[in-house]
Amino acid sequence: MKKSAIYVVVIIVLLMANLYLFLVPRSGIKNVASSHYFEDIDMETLNQISFTSAGKTVSMIKSKDGWLLDDSLQVDEGFLNTLLIILNKVETSKKISTWEGVTLGEIEIVTASEIVQLQYATNLTKTKAYFIKGDEVSEVSVPGYSDNVTEIFELHPDQWRDRLILDANWRTIQLVKIDYQSSRDITIQFDDKFFLVNGQASQDSVAIVDYLNQFQHFQANEMISRGRFPEFDSLVATQPIAQLVIDNINNKEQVSMKIFPHLSNQNYHLVTLGKEMMIIDAKRVNNLLPVISDFLSD
Repeated sequence: MKKSAIYVVVIIVLLMANLYLFLVPRSGIKNVASSHYFEDIDMETLNQISFTSAGKTVSMIKSKDGWLLDDSLQVDEGFLNTLLIILNKVETSKKISTWEGVTLGEIEIVTASEIVQLQYATNLTKTKAYFIKGDEVSEVSVPGYSDNVTEIFELHPDQWRDRLILDANWRTIQLVKIDYQSSRDITIQFDDKFFLVNGQASQDSVAIVDYLNQFQHFQANEMISRGRFPEFDSLVATQPIAQLVIDNINNKEQVSMKIFPHLSNQNYHLVTLGKEMMIIDAKRVNNLLPVISDFLSD
């Protein structure tokens, strides 16, 4: 009986010790009930957001024509929506008394009534994210979002650009002309009721429709600026393997894309649209460059 009583006392002491360790935070760290980090900011009136990292600044402003990057370029809608979700759902999980590490960059949020400025950082293993505002340091995360919150602020300015090149289909396209450097050229042109291929009726109308429908919401993998990848700056001065000209009734001017050969060990191609440079994966480029036998029998 005496032993049983001793065991009970020991168990109670251990439980109390564990409870104390659970409830009392370690020195310098305060556990807080999860709360939205920007809950006091009226995100409905957000009209500008900027972040600076590694000497590069991304500045996006809301205008009557949508969100603009650096006052002139359309912002990629998908990336913007991800950013807005993060801002609206990011939560504070811990408060830290001081921050002694390095910071990655700065964020500025402008609404109709205030300007909020803060810094962001991560731990050495990049598994945790922190927002630093003055003397207040908060560990932050977004429920259900697997990536580190800070990663979206580290994107290159090019990656925020709208990647939409053309939105067309077989009902709106009037002409596609493919000029090859070393193969037979192909012209697909609407004539009265359907398309002719190099002036001939195709035996496979489905193949033509499938080909033209590739241009529905056609996006580049990524827009790239000159100077970012020297190898592409050199490649653009060479001869393209093909040029595509597309006449679409919803575009004021024809869309003309030059496609360059892919570099060794790369599965994507450099493509230019006027002075704009972009990359498109090799599989899609291959589908854009048919041979005449895809539409006409020998």
